[in-house]
Amino acid sequence: MDTYNIHFHILLGGDNKYEVKNYGELLIHFWLKYFGALADNQAQYLEQQVKSPLENFKYLFKFEEIKKNTVPMVYQMLKATKIGTCS
Repeated sequence: MDTYNIHFHILLGGDNKYEVKNYGELLIHFWLKYFGALADNQAQYLEQQVKSPLENFKYLFKFEEIKKNTVPMVYQMLKATKIGTCS
């Protein structure tokens, strides 16, 4: 059975929850404008993540995608999300 579903999870950050909400609403607005009838309006929503940073990390990468040539990008994502204490 082929149940693979292509989709995105996007983590947004900002100085406060109102700024993040505004970013999200703007992103959804332009996504729907760009894709029009091809976009599923029901699938576009904002949801606050209250899980641990490590749980959020799984939305950025699948562990099998982390290879030698992607390590620098993973390092920068860890710094940006403050999951690791990289100094």
